[in-house]
Formats: sequence, structure tokens, C-alpha cells
Amino acid sequence: QGFPSEGVRVSASDVDFSNSLDPPPLSAAGAAMPPAALGHACMLFRELVARYNISAADAQPLQQALASLGTGARPPQTVDQSLTASKSKAATAEAEEARLRTRVPVQLLTSTRRITEFSSARQPAEGDRIVYVSGSFDMFHVGHAQFLKDARDLGTFLFVGIHDDLAVSASKGANYPVMTLNERVLNVCACKWVDEVIIGAPRCVTADLIKTWNIHIVARGCAHQRDAAPRVVASDDGYEVARSQGIYREVPSQWPELCHDTIVQRIISDREAYLKRNLERAAKEDQYYSGKSQHNSPLEV
Repeated sequence: QGFPSEGVRVSASDVDFSNSLDPPPLSAAGAAMPPAALGHACMLFRELVARYNISAADAQPLQQALASLGTGARPPQTVDQSLTASKSKAATAEAEEARLRTRVPVQLLTSTRRITEFSSARQPAEGDRIVYVSGSFDMFHVGHAQFLKDARDLGTFLFVGIHDDLAVSASKGANYPVMTLNERVLNVCACKWVDEVIIGAPRCVTADLIKTWNIHIVARGCAHQRDAAPRVVASDDGYEVARSQGIYREVPSQWPELCHDTIVQRIISDREAYLKRNLERAAKEDQYYSGKSQHNSPLEV
């Protein structure tokens, strides 16, 4: 009797071609099964279906595969094969999307609602004394926050002008700013001492700027460690108009040693120390394992 999975061996003398089915025409590729063999295969298939009561659902894929042998075409995929292929394509597409997402730089999309969520949305009142400061505020740190607090103490409403990326790069170097204008704006807006922010403010405080925003005091930070040399008052430092109007004030820094340069140096030195430590650790491990042998090493279970 045997089982269908064991297969059937047929010799050429046992083949009866009288009842063979008419095979479909040969394909142009010439890869079809010979008509006699195809007919006998179809006959055996019908006998197997009848003998083992194979359901129509299970017999259909096999019948399609036999029909494809007559034309040399590729057998159609079963449902399981189609699902597997679809899942494989989906997994490949997902992996490619993940790879691209990790390589594409993150772009911060700024909207008015996002800025409002970070800012206080307070408007200057009639009797407010408005203080204006400006700067890059790159890599916002505690020194920035303390300066803004001290500047706010000079009045009742604090305006902060933030220079754009091109202006910061021109004044501090091509590697700056580290943070984009949008990131710097949101950092400053989140500070509790800030009431309003001017995005892309000019480096020079002009008379038009003072009049437009009704500014009473223009403040500037001083006594930084990077300003060890005496500051020379020049007409092109951006504060000449404020000096001439008598509204210029300087705010001494309470964190003189802290600035974006020192933060960058900390990051670089810490990274170098981390790499040096790992190299030394790797060298010690290599030396330890190279000195081990079968005689002086305990058996590992």
C-alpha cells in the first residue's frame, strides 16, 4: 500500500499511454514535461486522491503544480508561500526604513504652538521696565540662566535676542554654534526668567530696535574668564547706541569659568580619557589571556 510521502517508482514498461490526458501545448521556453510522462503523472495523481481521500483544498495546489509542468511555467505559490514572501518583503522594507532613519539627520520642525508651549506668553504691561539682552546662548548652561536672572532683576520684563547661526559662526568660529537656532530658542524660552524672545536678533543694538520694543535697559554680561584681557570700548561692538542713550548696563558673571568653550573641552577630555582607559583595559586583558596555558589554568566546567 505504502504512503503518499514515500513516492512511487514507475518503469518505462509499466507505462500505459492509452489513457493519458492531452497535455497542454509546450511553452516557447521548451522546458515542459514530455506529454506521455505528464499524462501518467496526472493519472497517478487522481488515483492517489481517490485512494487516500485527499480533500479538494489539499489537492488543488498539487493539480496546479502538475499543470505548470506541461507549460514549463513556474508553479504558482501556495497561500503559505505567499504569506512568507509578503512577510519577508515587509521585514526587508522595515529594516531599510530603520537604517535610513538612523542615518538621516534629525530635523526639528518649529511651530508657533511649540514655541508657545515653551514660552511664558506674557505681554509687557504699561508700567513694566523692559530689559534687553542678546547672545548666542549655545549649549545653554547654568551660567546663562544666572545671567538672565540677574538681567531680569534690573527691570520687570526681560527681552532676549538670539543671534542666528550665521552670526554666531562668524563671531565664534566655523564649528559653532553646536545647537541650531531653533534649539537655542526653545532652551531660552524654557528659562523662567525670560518673558519674550527675538529670533535672529541683530548683533548690533540699534536705535530702531530700542524704540520698537520700548527698551529701557540694555544689559551685557562681563567678567568672564575668556575676557581676561581688558575690554576695549569700541564704536563697532554693537552697544554704542545704548551707551549714548545712557541705558547700557554690565552684569558680572557669577560663573566666570563656565562657557561653551569649557563645556566643549570637557567633552573632548572626557572622551579621550574614556578611550585611553578602554585601550589600557584591552591591553591588560590581552596580556592576561596570552599568559594563560593549559597547565596553569583551572578546568572550566
